[in-house]
Order: sequence, then C-alpha cells, then structure tokens
Amino acid sequence: MEGVFREMRESTRISNLQPAGTPNRAAPTALLPIHELNHQCVELLVRVAWSDTPDLPLARQFQTSLRNLNPESRLRAAHRAFLLVDIEFTNRDWWSEARRSGSKTVGAGRQGHFPKAAAVQLGRASISLLRHSIHTLGAEAALLGARPEVLEIIASLSLSEIDRLAERRFRDVRPRWEDQPALWQKLIQSSASPDIRLKRELDLTGLQLLVSDLR
Repeated sequence: MEGVFREMRESTRISNLQPAGTPNRAAPTALLPIHELNHQCVELLVRVAWSDTPDLPLARQFQTSLRNLNPESRLRAAHRAFLLVDIEFTNRDWWSEARRSGSKTVGAGRQGHFPKAAAVQLGRASISLLRHSIHTLGAEAALLGARPEVLEIIASLSLSEIDRLAERRFRDVRPRWEDQPALWQKLIQSSASPDIRLKRELDLTGLQLLVSDLR
C-alpha cells in the first residue's frame, strides 16, 4: 500500500503549492477517476440542496453553504485523494446479500439519497472503478475505502451484474462519512476558502478516517 500512499501524499503536496482555486492539473493520473466521481457526488449534493425540502441530511444541514458553492469551488471540493462516494463499501454482509439477491428489487419503500437516474449512474461508475482498481492495483485498491472482503465480491462481478446491482440498489448510493458532518463542514469551507490550511487539515482527517474504516 505504500506506493499508493506515496502517490496520495505527492498529490497533496502538489496541490498545496498551487494557488487556491486552481484545478490540480498535475495530480497523478490514478487520482483523476476519483476526482471525476467526487465531482459528480458534489454536484448531486448541490442539486439536492437546491430542492425546497432536501431529503439528504447533509444537504439539509449545509443547504445554504452548498447553494453558495460556485463551479470552481465544487471542483476544488472534488480534488481529494479519497473517494467521497460510498455504497456500503465496508459492509461485507450487505455485499454478500446484494450478490445473492441478483436482480431482486430491495428497499423499494425506502427513500433514496439522490435522484434515481443520477444515483444509478454514480453507483455503476463507482463500483466499476473499484473493480478496475482491484485488477490493476491488487490489495492497494482498498485505499479507495472498501474492505478486502468487499473488494473480493466486487472483483467477481460481471459488468451486467454491476449494471443490475446499481439499478436495484441505487438507494444505497450516498456521500461517504455522512454521519460526520464536521468533516463535510471542513470540506465545504476549504473548497470555498483560499486558506490552504483548511485543505491540508481536511486531507489529513480524510486519510485518517479512511485508514480507520479499513481496520
């Protein structure tokens, strides 16, 4: 895992040398898909925040702040060395059951976090990224925030199974660490502020949480 940690640290170092608000064009290529998925997640959060009565707790709590994020700030928020999207990536039982249930619809009466079409797309892309990372990075793919047992299940999925799972389980696509609003407050503040200390603080906190989740 040291190789990926080294790449994450290098990405953080490079971005800290750039002026605030400047997209990190020197970020390692391996991080670009993560940034793209993070950007989709942040854009969806902003979209939900603009609804009159957002169902997503994070969008309710930070509704005004999310609405105030301009396109540049949303890009800065997405340029993290960790994935902001979660689909029960630390829950082996959920993934075991999801694989067993196949095309069976689950949780039909439950409220989804994001609009269905967008959640399906984001879920499919996130699972596909993890599946690809498993085959290219091996055990280091765990640094995307999934437990090894979950990665083993994802590695066994075919593309059609990923499509079906994303379609049936879209209600479980959500922002990572939604139960830690303090982290999201830092993320929103650091993306809207030129204070580089906020970004450094968030990067360190996020990586510490990621390691803690994987233990």
